[in-house]
Order: sequence, then structure tokens, then C-alpha cells
Amino acid sequence: MGRELAILFDKWAVYEGAVDAHYLHTGNGILHTEDGDEYQGSYKLGRISGYGVYKWSNGSNYIGTYENDNRHGQGRFTYANGDIYEGGYKDDKVHGLGRFTWAEGHYKIGQYESGSLVGVHKCYSKKDELLSIRTYENNELVSEEMVEND
Repeated sequence: MGRELAILFDKWAVYEGAVDAHYLHTGNGILHTEDGDEYQGSYKLGRISGYGVYKWSNGSNYIGTYENDNRHGQGRFTYANGDIYEGGYKDDKVHGLGRFTWAEGHYKIGQYESGSLVGVHKCYSKKDELLSIRTYENNELVSEEMVEND
């Protein structure tokens, strides 16, 4: 176990956890920042890698996998306002199949590519009724078909 106080870009951070022979964060650890953020999870060669939980001081949080300090793989991001994204990440951007749920319960499921909406997204009510089918290209809505429910 190691403990470190670091100052980067005029901000301090405290790390407590496993370190390797070169004092790089490796294994499990906890990081607290001056801004009130907290990360608890895996490190590899000084970088956040593997499974972890990051909590921002504004109330947002991410639970999922990381690679080289970026969200990468599967995860769940909860925004401070209660909205939730669950799905794939690549290089810290939403990527692949994902579900976005608004705080009031409506949700949509569809594809993302490098942070942009692409392809077909199906929008549902909080009672799981299909409301519309939207098609996106490069984050732009190109068509929407409303679905009538009986």
C-alpha cells in the first residue's frame, strides 16, 4: 500500500492504494481530488484501467470499465439531473449499443459512434411502449416515425 499527495496543474489529489516498484499506481486504489471528485478502482502502470467507480462533486457518477484513464468498454453514467446512459464506451466517448434514460423514465435504445448518435434509435415511454423510431447520421436526426399505440 502506498499513499501519495500530488499537485498537478495547480490542483492537489490524494491517492491511497497499491503501487509498483516504480511507485506507479498499480492494482486497486482510491483517488480524492481538490475539486471533490473521487475514483475508486483499478490502476495499471499509473493509469486508471479496469473496473472502477468515479464520482464527480456535481453528483454525476460512472460505474464501469476504463482503459488508459478513459471510459472504455461497458459502463453506466448517471448525470447529476438523474438521466442515465448505459452501454458501450470507446476512448471516453459513448460507442456501440446504448440506452439513454431520462430522469422521468422515458428512454431510447440505439447505436453510438465516437460520441455521436448513428443509425436507428427506438424511443419508449416509461411504461415500455414504443413511441417513435428515429434515424440519425453523424448526430443529426434525419427521420422520425411516430408509432401509434392502442
